[in-house]
Amino acid sequence: MKVVFAFLIKNKLSQETLWYEYLKSCSDYEILIHCADYDGITILKNLNTTVYVKQTPSAWSRLLQVELFLLQHAKDKNADKVILLSDTCVPIKPLTYLYSHLCTKKSYIKYVSMFNDWKDALSRHRTHYDFLHGNHQWCILDKQHFDIFLNNKFRTEFETKVHYPEESYFSSMLCEKNLLTSDNVIDTITTYVDWSRGDGMSPYTFEIENEENVKIINETKNMPNVFFFRKISPQSQLLNVIKSLL
Repeated sequence: MKVVFAFLIKNKLSQETLWYEYLKSCSDYEILIHCADYDGITILKNLNTTVYVKQTPSAWSRLLQVELFLLQHAKDKNADKVILLSDTCVPIKPLTYLYSHLCTKKSYIKYVSMFNDWKDALSRHRTHYDFLHGNHQWCILDKQHFDIFLNNKFRTEFETKVHYPEESYFSSMLCEKNLLTSDNVIDTITTYVDWSRGDGMSPYTFEIENEENVKIINETKNMPNVFFFRKISPQSQLLNVIKSLL
């Protein structure tokens, strides 16, 4: 099983050393990194890494084109699974545990209905897409679904017209094909994110080591499908807590 770790970053990984130690024992993998604004980059250079610098347009809340760019390259490299990750993500489960779960032929996508659960979100788009769903951006995609995401008549519309397309595209395309509720899609988050303490525009950044933050990180041990954690700052005091789970 070939796994592609697909990173969407601005100019660096917040915890590159941690990722290097985590991934150096992988056997069948590739690392694909799209970097928005930095040339001459050497991130994870001693691993099986390909870095693309400004190869496709990207901006805050307009990341779908980057995700599909990386997905296409992952498909070209014969990937079985693609894991979408941000620059502030870190692993939170052992590598062997992650691979044991990924061997099933399923995509991991946390989704909600725009008509029932998110009635106030993207209201102007609901009249055009009766299959519209929202989804957690950081998901894990199985190769059986790659072509649905890469080749469909709605791709350009979502890339250019839909607000926050990276938070609706994958679930919506599966719903349009009547596959979203199939046995081959697991409705679950794979990356823990704390929006409850965010600023409304961005989730909370875990930097200070305090009782609450340590408790939240340790609680992921009881979340079997949560493999990653964000946002972890470059200066985070919580690395020893995270490493204890690996």
